[in-house]
Amino acid sequence: MFAYGQSSRLERIHVGDVIEVDQIGGSEFDWRGRVGADGSLVGFDLYDEPINALCKTETEIAAEIEGGFRKILREPRFAVRIIDRSQRPTVTIEGAVKTPSRFRLMREVRLRELIALAGGLSDSVAGDIIISRQSAIACSERAVDPGGSGFEQISVSLKDLLAGKSDADVEIMLGDIIIVDKAAIVYIIGGVRTPGSVYIRGEESIRAAIDKAGGFSKDAVREQISVFRRGESGSEIIQCGLGKDALCDAEKTAAKPFDIIEVGAKGRPQRQYAPVFAAVEQAQNGSNKELPLRIIE
Repeated sequence: MFAYGQSSRLERIHVGDVIEVDQIGGSEFDWRGRVGADGSLVGFDLYDEPINALCKTETEIAAEIEGGFRKILREPRFAVRIIDRSQRPTVTIEGAVKTPSRFRLMREVRLRELIALAGGLSDSVAGDIIISRQSAIACSERAVDPGGSGFEQISVSLKDLLAGKSDADVEIMLGDIIIVDKAAIVYIIGGVRTPGSVYIRGEESIRAAIDKAGGFSKDAVREQISVFRRGESGSEIIQCGLGKDALCDAEKTAAKPFDIIEVGAKGRPQRQYAPVFAAVEQAQNGSNKELPLRIIE
């Protein structure tokens, strides 16, 4: 057990740290090694009993080692020191930020600052922010809760964070995975003023998506709307219209993520197959590119 408030979480021992154990007045029991994934000092045992160092201070671990060695030594004295913090779990922020990144924390940081370090919010932001946290790795209060699951999920209101409410600007801890909710992307092509990608938030109609692309162009054929959609069972084409006598069924043709909506245009034949956009494939399948790592000192 450990008491919060007595020392910074970052001053405590975490997974991946390299620890040096120095026997004061001798060298027989000196040791240097890493903290394992289970929080123990890998290879340093007290009579076949591992030492759980996770979230403890250097002083607390030294006292624990001294207690164990009193069985064989008279007045044992040890000093414990963290000599390398570079392999601690990183913090990841993804979603609707301009530069999704990983961060290595060397000092305390809060959510607002971390978003700023990730370039700020992108135009695709929508909804709230979800923080997934492994309690033990983070050394959060729930790490010592015997009834806890070991995992926390924290929902932060984006509206409250932007309004400057202190409760929303939560402290970020080691290993946190932060997802800023992102609006869905839809592609509008054909007879619209500004063809390209638009973002939809929640339930939006095809007409609303077209309006975000500048609305119909002068040569638009409003009765010829083609929606190219990829579903679980494969691709489908929905044909409808937004003219006086041809309406898109609101329930069936509400815009969905990654739709390609083509508005007919005079003099152009109606497309029979969906156009291929590399951006669509990347957005649907995700990117395997590793996020850049930055150090917050």
